[in-house]
Amino acid sequence: MLSHAALLAAQAAFCGGVVLALFHQRRRVGLGPLYLVLGSLQFAQFVLAVSIRVQLAPGFSISPATAVLFPLTVVVVLLTYVEDDAEATRSLAYGIVICNLTLYAVTTMTGQHLRYPGHENVLGLAPDAVQQPGRIILASSLAIVADLIGAIVFFEALSRRVTSLFLRLWTTAALVMLLDSLLFTTLAFAPRRVFWGILASGLVAKIGGATFYAALTAWYVKTFEQPQPTAGGTAGRGDVFAWLTYRQRYEEARTLMARDALTGLYNRGYFDEVAPRQLAHADRARHQMSLVLVDIDRLKIANDRFGHEAGDDLVRAVAAEIHQMVRTSDTACRYGGDEFVVVLTTADESAARIFADRLAHNVQAATAAAEPRAPWAPATVSIGLATYPADGTTLRDLLRKADGRLYESKRRGGGQVTGAN
Repeated sequence: MLSHAALLAAQAAFCGGVVLALFHQRRRVGLGPLYLVLGSLQFAQFVLAVSIRVQLAPGFSISPATAVLFPLTVVVVLLTYVEDDAEATRSLAYGIVICNLTLYAVTTMTGQHLRYPGHENVLGLAPDAVQQPGRIILASSLAIVADLIGAIVFFEALSRRVTSLFLRLWTTAALVMLLDSLLFTTLAFAPRRVFWGILASGLVAKIGGATFYAALTAWYVKTFEQPQPTAGGTAGRGDVFAWLTYRQRYEEARTLMARDALTGLYNRGYFDEVAPRQLAHADRARHQMSLVLVDIDRLKIANDRFGHEAGDDLVRAVAAEIHQMVRTSDTACRYGGDEFVVVLTTADESAARIFADRLAHNVQAATAAAEPRAPWAPATVSIGLATYPADGTTLRDLLRKADGRLYESKRRGGGQVTGAN
């Protein structure tokens, strides 16, 4: 039984590795090789689903097609959705649906040969291996369409709530596996006695495969994929995948507009929109939240003495250190010409102080060590802290408190951090 599990893992690693390698080379060799491999895997899935099952535990067996091949198809569609545009997503998804329908049609017609005399069945294939009942074909066809559309809908909904790519991929794939299992098993086997057994074994196998592929894909994206500008594709307005991907592309464009052009951090407008929601969430969840207000010391002197290009380099250098330190759950914004604000969600005054002290140290150390050395180096920053709810219960109160403490840091000569204590 362990040998079967190990072999399934090896199959998943091999299939996932081949598909991801082809996806990685798509801009060099096109998507044709990837589509051909996925098409061949659809055929393998069709044959293996009715011919081979392996036992993983007493009384529990699964098909390699269910555990290895089907989850891979769904995750590849999601990967295309994440990294490419609506046109590529549409092309792949429709191709998979058409491939499955063509397979069913060809194998059904081929299976008719076994019903007539004068044929040779060299491998002794059972008729079910090449010819499925109409009910199974209908269930599979409807399920695959629902699965691919559901994958986009689920991922889209999760994208606005979950920051971790692995969790978005895994949750989406798990929901699609549940949708597929319920839809296919209900259409194909209800109300037969085998319904619950088939549903349980299929769901466990599919979610197991989905977990492996979600982890592999998240690692691949983080390691190999670089952010690509997206134009939303050329799919028509009536195309379901263009319609589904429109919201994501709109959000991407909106996020791009919310970025400060010089630093890449969020801008003041984004802070004004998002910070009140983060504060409201802190209030509902009854946890603390801190504001870190950062001011670049002597930026005006750098501009006057060395020119505005040097001043821009100073702003970018400080922004880079802020970007390196913030978590995905935090928000870092350029608040003004020489000011930044960082919203530290779930951070009390002590945690905010640690963050601010480390930031001040990192800015000075990084700019002092940079080569070639900037004429204004090393840079220092003054920082003021405010924590909800100890320092205020509204955003205005927190900003006022943080600004006052920032002024105190400046008054003491700069390069200081001032908090409640």
